Amino acid sequence: MIFCRSVSTIFLVLLSVCVLSAQDQVFVKIGPPVSGDITKVSTNELEIKTRQGVRTISSRDILKLGFNNEPNEVRTARIRMAAGQHEEALALLGRIDEATVTRAEQKANFAFIIASAQAHIAMTGGGDKGQAASALVGFVKANEDSVHFYTACETLGQLAFSMGRFDVADQFFEKVAAAPWKDFELRAKRLKAHALYGAGKFVEASDVYGEVLVSTADDPASRRQKLLSEVGQAVCEAQTGDVDQAMKRLEAVIKGNDPSDSQLFGRTYNALGVSHMKAGRSEDALLAFLHVDLLFSKDVESHAEALYYLQTLWVTAKKSDRAVAAKNRLQQEYGGTVWASKE
Repeated sequence: MIFCRSVSTIFLVLLSVCVLSAQDQVFVKIGPPVSGDITKVSTNELEIKTRQGVRTISSRDILKLGFNNEPNEVRTARIRMAAGQHEEALALLGRIDEATVTRAEQKANFAFIIASAQAHIAMTGGGDKGQAASALVGFVKANEDSVHFYTACETLGQLAFSMGRFDVADQFFEKVAAAPWKDFELRAKRLKAHALYGAGKFVEASDVYGEVLVSTADDPASRRQKLLSEVGQAVCEAQTGDVDQAMKRLEAVIKGNDPSDSQLFGRTYNALGVSHMKAGRSEDALLAFLHVDLLFSKDVESHAEALYYLQTLWVTAKKSDRAVAAKNRLQQEYGGTVWASKE
């Protein structure tokens, strides 16, 4: 009798797992995935019918989507992409016959995953940027009502930036700025300022960074954009001649924040390196960029920028072998970044 009850319990658990896996899933930034039937999708939110009723989820809170009866390759590809293994993800997606994906929301999601993987490969390892841009533009034009719309536009802006097309990058960041959330607007402005900086328009970039810094928004995501904009505006000051003020601001960022934040510290030490170079202090600049290379290399763009400057600074330090090593790493690891093609 006990054996029968145990078997029955196991059967019910397995049945519940099967039912759960047969549902749509919305993976959110905070909390467990939400399971049910996705019934409505728009740019800013989606609706999912759960056992507890219909739930509305903002697109800003969505990490990824899973659909009922989707191929196993898609599930595995999502895991690979989350781990930064975009080549493996794209290979898995290539096994799927797109004609078998018929549900509209699922087709849009599938197209986004493929285009996103292509873009990330192009921006790092040096994949076909034209093909990646075409795929993402096609997605954006065909899916303006997708919860992935803003992410796709931001990725297009970053892709254009990696190609040195700073004007085009700005156009896509403007689309992100149109989102109904303040932190998205501030993020888009920061990215726009970064594009202006890349184009050598340091005064204009500083002004846009300033727009972020004077915002009254005080939620964690907005504060993050302000902190990164503090670094951005400081390096603009260094580029326009006020190195001492830039150094004070950058050192304050370092003292007041957690060094486990690789993106923030990578960009801050790069900004310090640029400031030292503007002041003619090549040895100090070398040490600043080495901080990024050795301690804060997780952020792709920061590490690529550091390697770009190190290849020159090692020559100045009469370490030609290290200069060659830095150049080779830049080309091999970050061949798709703007720094790999920069003179």
